[in-house]
Amino acid sequence: MKKFTALAKICPVSLLIFAACGHGGSHRSKDTPVPTPSEIPAKVEPGQKEAFVAECEYSKKGGPYQVEYTNILEMKRLKDCSKAFDAIVKTRRVILSPSRGTSLAPLKHLTFCFDVTIGGKISGELAVLKKFKDMRTLGIDNSDISDITFAKSLPSLRALYVTGSPLADVSNIVDFVNLEHFDIRVPMDERGVLTLPKDEAHCPVNSANKVLNEACSNYRSTK
Repeated sequence: MKKFTALAKICPVSLLIFAACGHGGSHRSKDTPVPTPSEIPAKVEPGQKEAFVAECEYSKKGGPYQVEYTNILEMKRLKDCSKAFDAIVKTRRVILSPSRGTSLAPLKHLTFCFDVTIGGKISGELAVLKKFKDMRTLGIDNSDISDITFAKSLPSLRALYVTGSPLADVSNIVDFVNLEHFDIRVPMDERGVLTLPKDEAHCPVNSANKVLNEACSNYRSTK
């Protein structure tokens, strides 16, 4: 089992409940200051529900995304694809568990969500996230993502939580001034070395980005 090093929280109270390795879970507590569903009306595009339901029903019969849609239905405790879509619209939240599938394909029908959790071997599928114009919170659990530069393409993103993902450098988001909450937890590689070096070049503490500085200060002080 991989060993992890914890990062102290950047806020005075605990914001995260980290998922256990290999299992999807909540990447933050209920106290994290993110918008409620009523504050952001769902911007469901024409045809999104129909496309979601069609792909979901096909996948239930053995289609290419059977695991992913089964996971979504189970998370909503539903068997009906149409009702599952309506439930996601109501909460504006979707979780694609890293232990149950490795494709982000269903997200193309759920771009109205503002709270998204992803994981697994998905580093080659991140382009779909650029369609999320209202995403406020992104959780990345136990993934193969090593570069989070893509997060800067999410104009509404305010909170980013990365757990069990082999980040190699976070200095490349120094100009991402919209972030209000940032937490990371990186694994060790096969040599037993943390994937994210504890130095100014890779995890700065003297940049113009206060949130990044605080996160890196806590990370670099953890033994």
